[in-house]
Amino acid sequence: MIKINLLAERRVTPGKPRRTPKIEVGASAENLLYGAILVLAIVFCGYKWWSLSTEMTQVAAQLDAANQEVERVREGLRIIAELEAKKALIERQVNIISQLKRARTLPVSLMNEVNANLPDFLWLHSMAENKNQVSFSGRATTSNAPANLYNHLAKSPFFADVTLNQITKDATGVNFSLSCTFTPDALAAPPG
Repeated sequence: MIKINLLAERRVTPGKPRRTPKIEVGASAENLLYGAILVLAIVFCGYKWWSLSTEMTQVAAQLDAANQEVERVREGLRIIAELEAKKALIERQVNIISQLKRARTLPVSLMNEVNANLPDFLWLHSMAENKNQVSFSGRATTSNAPANLYNHLAKSPFFADVTLNQITKDATGVNFSLSCTFTPDALAAPPG
């Protein structure tokens, strides 16, 4: 087998000086420029990291503040919902009380009107009201007293369809029964 050395040995010739690598000044400035760029890049990256870290801390603080505000608003909305529910309950109670007052005023108004139209020497033994239909039974000393009651009720705007049902005379006076319709709408209408 044959070996060939492709690399020639450098031979130093006795009259020639040996070549040594030279460092050029231009290459050194270029290396300094590359080094400066590398240092600036590292400083810039460090500054960006610090800047983004600070911004991230601020955003996290703002996010926490926003979450606290959201919780505060949710609590406010919950309180508003509770207050609206209480308001609705109170309004229902006020409506019920108003209905009860209106329902109470009808019997009171009925009694006031009957009392205002009751003639002398006439006493009522019973009075019944069912869906604005009123029936009376009572006693009087004369037969004119039930007739006067009939006339007074017939003239009143609060009573309609007045009917004198029965009159019976006995030794002590007159027993009678009368029926009519109570019209409470006349209470709400202005007089005149």
